[in-house]
Amino acid sequence: MSKQFKKVIIWGHKLFDARTANTFAFIHDSWFRTFKHMGYEVAWLDNSDKINLNNFDFENCLFLTEGQVDQQIPIVASSKYIIHNCNIEKYKPILPNVLNLQVYTHDCLSRKVEVIDEEQLCYYQAEPDYSRPDHGCDNRTIYQPWATNLLPNEFSAENNHSTRRKGPVIPNIFWVGSIMGGPHRNDDKIQELIEAAKEKNIRFVHAKLQNDMQPEAIASSWISPAIQGQWQVEKGYVPCRVFKNLSYGRMAATNSETVYNLFDKKLVYDPNIKTLVQKAFDWEINPENKKTLDELIEKVRTKHTFVNRIENMLKVL
Repeated sequence: MSKQFKKVIIWGHKLFDARTANTFAFIHDSWFRTFKHMGYEVAWLDNSDKINLNNFDFENCLFLTEGQVDQQIPIVASSKYIIHNCNIEKYKPILPNVLNLQVYTHDCLSRKVEVIDEEQLCYYQAEPDYSRPDHGCDNRTIYQPWATNLLPNEFSAENNHSTRRKGPVIPNIFWVGSIMGGPHRNDDKIQELIEAAKEKNIRFVHAKLQNDMQPEAIASSWISPAIQGQWQVEKGYVPCRVFKNLSYGRMAATNSETVYNLFDKKLVYDPNIKTLVQKAFDWEINPENKKTLDELIEKVRTKHTFVNRIENMLKVL
């Protein structure tokens, strides 16, 4: 693919310490690694850097940012911008150069969208939609889920952790994702997971880990659930956790029918968390399931990495 810009600028959410980092720091880390993998010159800057960038060439760049951290982002007429949940006002002087990025939820299908890649749940809205001012679609918008943090070349038989466990597996379930309350809450469902695990004498461990430490933690878990709260399940939101767990070589157990269907009904699925945990345990002890897992891993490698998501965005940028 020919390059449309001189360099890529990831703006904000630098990833220093996973224990205190904003969730978007992990996404920005994946943008950074993936664009470098694709051969681009990449810089990761934030608001505190601007005073030291007087001689930095921002012409003909691609910026990616998020609304909590774009206060000092340079607005340059020759550059392109991919923004997530940002106030559109500051970008209006260069609006034709700006693409809104939103996660896929079912309600985007009620808008005037065209299909970019249905297997990825990727859709493009060419005109602004002001019916949902809270949804960041007040400009042309691409909708797609997040992805695994692994690059395609990092998938291999050696990385299939489910086939290379050594010694006894620690009786833990590691959860390396977010646990939150509020309108998008999942804390109630996570509590159901904790209780179901406790009945099997399995310890639940919530650990915020750097990206490169997550595969080993997931590998040592007895099961690898990707539990979602009610809002996400109803809206059809697809969490990055399902892509990550599969890419790390583990079956993802889901309580979302949307996620289940996305993977051709081959995942472990049940809307009831206690039943889901039992199904996941039963799946793990059946040696006949390895072929299915390999197929699912390959689907993530070919359709659900940040390389795929970047290629989608560049098609409509």
